[in-house]
Amino acid sequence: MYNTNRSLKIVNKNVQNIFFYSIIDNRKMLPLRKLALTLLDIIKSRAFQFLVSYF
Repeated sequence: MYNTNRSLKIVNKNVQNIFFYSIIDNRKMLPLRKLALTLLDIIKSRAFQFLVSYF
């Protein structure tokens, strides 16, 4: 009983660590995602302006 309890604690700790690191990774990725979205917006608006000026 003691061994299973101990291994469960270790597994729980690992799960918490994975969760924590994934949160950190998301924080790091957020600026990149914002940058990609703004680039996408710029491309969309440029394409729209081009279409409007073309017609």
